[in-house]
Amino acid sequence: MAELNAPVPWPVLLAIISGRAASRARIARLTGLARSTVGNHVELLVGRGILIERDSVAGGRGRPPAQLQPGPSAPAIGVVDLSSQTRIAICNIAGETIRHTRLPLSMAENGPAELIPGLTRTLSSLARQSLDSTGPLMQVVVSVPHPVSSSGELARTARMVDWAGVPLARILADQLEVPVEVDNDANVRALGVADALGPDALPLVYAHLSVGIGLGIVTREGQVYRGATGSAGDISHVPVPSAAGVSCVCGRLGCVVAVAGVDRIVGRASESDLLSLAQRVLSGDADAMSHLRAAGVAIGELLGMIADFYNPRTIAIGGELGVLQDQLLPTVRSVVYERALPLATRELAIAPTPHDRDDVVRGALIIGRDLVMASDRFRDMLR
Repeated sequence: MAELNAPVPWPVLLAIISGRAASRARIARLTGLARSTVGNHVELLVGRGILIERDSVAGGRGRPPAQLQPGPSAPAIGVVDLSSQTRIAICNIAGETIRHTRLPLSMAENGPAELIPGLTRTLSSLARQSLDSTGPLMQVVVSVPHPVSSSGELARTARMVDWAGVPLARILADQLEVPVEVDNDANVRALGVADALGPDALPLVYAHLSVGIGLGIVTREGQVYRGATGSAGDISHVPVPSAAGVSCVCGRLGCVVAVAGVDRIVGRASESDLLSLAQRVLSGDADAMSHLRAAGVAIGELLGMIADFYNPRTIAIGGELGVLQDQLLPTVRSVVYERALPLATRELAIAPTPHDRDDVVRGALIIGRDLVMASDRFRDMLR
């Protein structure tokens, strides 16, 4: 969370938009603030239209406390997921989706000249349509399947070469006239997973297993660790013992992605896509299982090194390979516990991420809320 000044009502607002409290009494108990202070802060937020207070429906004896929720002036946050297909949503500051849509475009198949105009038009249109339910669009967060430098430019990779060096955040911000934050999808998902699992799961490493392999690293304090230039977690081309001698698209040998990338697993199994491979695995096909096991070994070797180096409490597994998590995870776990030091694995949990949870939206909203609440524009709304 960004550093915020004490006199403004951040604790009250955070308690409400996080879903931990919805009444004045509950906010006072949760934050430790005096009821009079909570009351003053609520009145300020209601007066600015950032919150509204509605009477609850009586369900028992006594008058139920009034419930607080985002008001008509509460900031809206745009969420864009470019991971596989383009998903766009406008959410209120409490995380409720107001409008959403999909575009038949993707970073993998379309370059900037094709994707960006459609993206900005759709975002602007959804933001206008959302004004009957929430306030103005004040922040956009974009999740990309691509390394992002600390300066906001997309880094050069062996794939999606048309996007190398594109200052996507600046381009979108100039066209939308709204601040835009672009981050790697593993980082965004890691924040969503960490938020869902709670503080007892921290520190956390989220492994996103797709065509590439990326890590999102969340510290004990709940912050994403991005490194000096933004490349922390970009580990597709780290060599692992079981991939020795295997050629990679980057031109080197032995990269973990050369054995464990989705397209490489599918290709080695002579299948057209992951769904076809999954059907063979689920039917007990020995050849398909052998390719999945080889990927599990390579992933386990990599995560064993991560466990020794970073000593997380939780390693969460997600991405496209998550559809085969029941078949993949036993191999990953056994290799991690075999390779990593006992002290590093003593309290380590290696777990899948649920398929029914949208960790991109959850993580993007966490990033967006912090940026909105630290912005001068939002502070001006409270004066």
